[in-house]
Amino acid sequence: MKICFTLIWLVLAVGCRDQSSQPIRESASDAVIQQELSLKHAQSGSDISYLPDTELSDQNWIGVVLPSNSVDIVANTGGLLTISARVGDLIRRGSVLARVDNVSAEEELQMEEHKLQALEAELEQAGFDAEKEQSMYNRRVTHPDAISKDELDRSESSAKAAEARWKVTQANVEEQQIRVEQYRQNILAQSVGSPFAGTVVMHYLDSGSVVLPGVAIMRISTSNTFMIRFAIEPDQAELLSIGDRVQIITGSKSIPAEVMSIAPFVDIPSQKIFAEAFPLEQDRMLRTGLGVEVAVAQDGVEDFTSAF
Repeated sequence: MKICFTLIWLVLAVGCRDQSSQPIRESASDAVIQQELSLKHAQSGSDISYLPDTELSDQNWIGVVLPSNSVDIVANTGGLLTISARVGDLIRRGSVLARVDNVSAEEELQMEEHKLQALEAELEQAGFDAEKEQSMYNRRVTHPDAISKDELDRSESSAKAAEARWKVTQANVEEQQIRVEQYRQNILAQSVGSPFAGTVVMHYLDSGSVVLPGVAIMRISTSNTFMIRFAIEPDQAELLSIGDRVQIITGSKSIPAEVMSIAPFVDIPSQKIFAEAFPLEQDRMLRTGLGVEVAVAQDGVEDFTSAF
C-alpha cells in the first residue's frame, strides 16, 4: 500500500534540518524511532497503517506523530550502573534516572580530603609561627640597644621567612580546595538526571552494567508535546514554506499546525522530501506513532481552528 510505504519511510527518515539549524530538540535516530513505534504498536495492538488504501488529494500528505523532544541519556562518568527509572515511567525535569557508582573516584576524593586536612593543619601552624616571629621582632626593634644589630637582623629575617612559609602554605590549601571540589563534582555527576519532563521510552543497558563516560543509558521523550513528520512529493515542495499553516487531519478532526522545517534534499530511498510541523494545539488525540494526513491551509477553505 502506498500509504503504508510512506509511513514506514517517515519513521525511518533522518531529521529534516541541517545540524547547525536544529532547535533544542534532538531528533531520534532511525533505529530508535523504529523501535519506539514498534514497541508502542505491540503494546497497544494499533497499526499506523490504519488509513484507507486510497490515493490522497494533490495537496494532502501522509504523516506520523512523533515526540517533539526525544534524547538519549548518557553517563557522565564511568562505573557500575544502577537504573532507577523504568520504561514507561513518567518523569519530571531533574528526576534521577540512574546512578553510576565509581568506587575509585570516591576513594580518590577521600585521599584528597585527607590531604586538604593536613594542609589546613600546616597552615594553622605556619600562621602561629609567623605571628610569633613577627611579635618577637617587634619587641626587639623597639629596644635596639638591648641586642646586637646582627641578632636584630636575624630576627627580622626569621619573621619574613615565617610569613613567606605561611603564604606558600595558604596557596597550597587554596589549590587543594579546588582539587577536592572537582572530585566532589565528579561524585555528583554519578547521578544522572532528566533534562525535561517526559516518559522513559527504552533502556539501552540494565542495572549492573559497567559503563564508560558518554555511553547512552536510556532514551526519554516528551509525553505531552508532539510534532508531525510528513513526506512531500518533490514536485509539490513549492507548495510549502517554513512558517506556513497546515491542517493535521486525524479521523474527523482537524488540528492546526505550523511548518517548522523542510528538508533541503530529496530522500533517495523513498524519493520524498520530509518536513516537520508543530501542532498549535496539543490535542489529546495525538499519540506517538499515530498516522495522520497533512493538508495545506488554503484561502477559501473553512477555518479549521473552528474544530476547537
